[in-house]
Amino acid sequence: ADNAAYWVGEVFFVQQQYEQALRSFEGLIVSYPKGNKVPDALLRAGLCHFRMGHDKKARAYFKRLKELFPDTVAARLASREDDR
Repeated sequence: ADNAAYWVGEVFFVQQQYEQALRSFEGLIVSYPKGNKVPDALLRAGLCHFRMGHDKKARAYFKRLKELFPDTVAARLASREDDR
Protein backbone atom coordinates (compact mmCIF):
# COMPACT_ATOMS: atom_id res chain seq x y z
CA ALA A 1 0.00 0.00 0.00
CA ASP A 2 2.86 2.40 0.70
CA ASN A 3 4.24 1.60 -2.74
CA ALA A 4 0.93 2.55 -4.36
CA ALA A 5 0.74 5.80 -2.37
CA TYR A 6 4.26 6.66 -3.45
CA TRP A 7 3.52 6.14 -7.14
CA VAL A 8 0.33 8.20 -6.94
CA GLY A 9 2.47 11.02 -5.59
CA GLU A 10 5.07 10.45 -8.28
CA VAL A 11 2.44 10.79 -11.02
CA PHE A 12 1.35 14.14 -9.59
CA PHE A 13 4.99 15.22 -9.21
CA VAL A 14 5.83 14.46 -12.85
CA GLN A 15 2.72 16.40 -13.89
CA GLN A 16 3.99 19.34 -11.80
CA GLN A 17 0.95 19.12 -9.51
CA TYR A 18 3.11 19.61 -6.46
CA GLU A 19 0.39 20.22 -3.86
CA GLN A 20 -1.36 16.95 -4.74
CA ALA A 21 1.96 15.13 -4.85
CA LEU A 22 2.89 16.52 -1.46
CA ARG A 23 -0.39 15.27 0.02
CA SER A 24 0.34 11.77 -1.28
CA PHE A 25 3.91 11.73 -0.01
CA GLU A 26 2.99 13.16 3.40
CA GLY A 27 0.11 10.69 3.70
CA LEU A 28 2.50 7.82 3.03
CA ILE A 29 4.98 9.10 5.62
CA VAL A 30 2.27 9.34 8.29
CA SER A 31 0.39 6.14 7.42
CA TYR A 32 3.40 3.88 6.80
CA PRO A 33 6.27 5.27 8.91
CA LYS A 34 8.18 1.98 8.62
CA GLY A 35 7.44 1.51 4.92
CA ASN A 36 10.22 0.99 2.41
CA LYS A 37 9.17 4.05 0.38
CA VAL A 38 9.44 6.54 3.27
CA PRO A 39 12.96 7.74 2.34
CA ASP A 40 11.87 8.38 -1.25
CA ALA A 41 8.66 10.07 -0.07
CA LEU A 42 10.66 12.38 2.21
CA LEU A 43 12.92 13.29 -0.71
CA ARG A 44 10.01 13.94 -3.04
CA ALA A 45 8.12 15.94 -0.40
CA GLY A 46 11.19 18.14 -0.04
CA LEU A 47 11.42 18.54 -3.80
CA CYS A 48 7.73 19.49 -3.95
CA HIS A 49 8.39 22.24 -1.44
CA PHE A 50 11.41 23.44 -3.45
CA ARG A 51 9.33 23.57 -6.63
CA MET A 52 6.67 25.59 -4.79
CA GLY A 53 9.28 28.03 -3.48
CA HIS A 54 9.23 26.79 0.14
CA ASP A 55 12.98 26.38 0.58
CA LYS A 56 12.91 26.26 4.38
CA LYS A 57 10.31 23.46 4.40
CA ALA A 58 12.23 21.60 1.71
CA ARG A 59 15.43 21.70 3.75
CA ALA A 60 13.54 20.46 6.82
CA TYR A 61 12.43 17.37 4.86
CA PHE A 62 15.96 16.79 3.61
CA LYS A 63 17.35 17.11 7.13
CA ARG A 64 14.82 14.62 8.47
CA LEU A 65 15.61 12.21 5.64
CA LYS A 66 19.36 12.39 6.25
CA GLU A 67 18.89 11.91 10.01
CA LEU A 68 16.47 8.97 9.78
CA PHE A 69 17.85 7.20 6.70
CA PRO A 70 21.49 8.32 6.31
CA ASP A 71 22.64 5.33 4.26
CA THR A 72 20.06 5.57 1.49
CA VAL A 73 20.29 6.81 -2.07
CA ALA A 74 17.49 9.24 -1.21
CA ALA A 75 19.63 10.78 1.55
CA ARG A 76 22.54 11.24 -0.85
CA LEU A 77 20.24 12.89 -3.38
CA ALA A 78 18.84 15.14 -0.63
CA SER A 79 22.39 16.22 0.22
CA ARG A 80 22.92 17.24 -3.39
CA GLU A 81 19.66 19.21 -3.44
CA ASP A 82 20.52 20.81 -0.12
CA ASP A 83 23.79 22.11 -1.55
CA ARG A 84 22.02 24.16 -4.23
